[in-house]
Amino acid sequence: METPELFEIIDEDKIAHKVVGPTQGRDKLVAPLVEYFADPWLWVDVPASPVVAWFALDEQGRKDCIRRRAQERCTVTGKESREVHETFTRGAYGGAALVPWNMEVFYPAIHDQLQAHQLNIIHFDPLDVMDMNIDEKRGVLIMFGMNGHITPQKDLWIYHRIEWRKAKEDITVLQNEIPSVRKMQWDIAKRLKNIKDCEGSALSGFDDIYSLAASYGISSPRTKSLIRMADFISVSDLGELLESVDIDIADQLRKLPEEDLTEVLGWFAELTPAQAWDNFHKKYPPKTSIPKFRVMKREPYKEVRVQSIEEVEHGPDDMVIRGGSVIIGITEEEGS
Repeated sequence: METPELFEIIDEDKIAHKVVGPTQGRDKLVAPLVEYFADPWLWVDVPASPVVAWFALDEQGRKDCIRRRAQERCTVTGKESREVHETFTRGAYGGAALVPWNMEVFYPAIHDQLQAHQLNIIHFDPLDVMDMNIDEKRGVLIMFGMNGHITPQKDLWIYHRIEWRKAKEDITVLQNEIPSVRKMQWDIAKRLKNIKDCEGSALSGFDDIYSLAASYGISSPRTKSLIRMADFISVSDLGELLESVDIDIADQLRKLPEEDLTEVLGWFAELTPAQAWDNFHKKYPPKTSIPKFRVMKREPYKEVRVQSIEEVEHGPDDMVIRGGSVIIGITEEEGS
């Protein structure tokens, strides 16, 4: 590995800090060096003076920023990890090595291979969002693998990190929006009920609530379901708890005994759907279907419900049918 360039960077308070240069030289980075300290993924909240804030941190504080940027996942494999690797080491360059373009998170086994120089980073630029271009040395990471060849982009998780960041943002938005959507469903149900109760559909020129709802793209079965739940919540003492779960789930639970409903609704409000349904089925095991057999000699025939054919009582001339199939009492004749 080439000896890196050492130079000074001036922070917002006009104080100079000695830093180690990036693997490819600072002129090859996609952004000025000061922008690497202002990377929002390093911070919980980006400070007003990012360079000052960075150099005010101790070694672990800076590494925690790198872990945050990496989402605590290995740059290569995407596995969870907190091990931070310095391309140009702190042992050789001291605090000058603890800068954003010289540190990244790797899985322990990968970290060991880097330290043994079995893997070698030849380009790292945490602000570069372009695809890998070996000739132009573009992309967030270019490295030699164990086989001595450049590791393909598809095998480096860091190139998917932007997608993961977007997914993380989407999850946060969903967490905020889903309760609003749930509340909106209940509000729609209540409004449909109110319109139906006062026969207000005529105000919009419709004969009934179902025609009015259809004009908004709501099917008749869906309209009936929503109004049914609005009726249910209007006479229930569990209004707030009911509205904390999806209206369709509440519809499935509404026939439970009143003394059980509070507990069960709590599961669906606090647990994942899978956990809640698991608790539900433990409390209310589904009824097993018992096969039905028909014993026929002549009309009237009889029907019996038993677990198996061995339990069916029948005479020697009787015919036993299950579903549409004759189990006992069929004669097969061979053709001539």
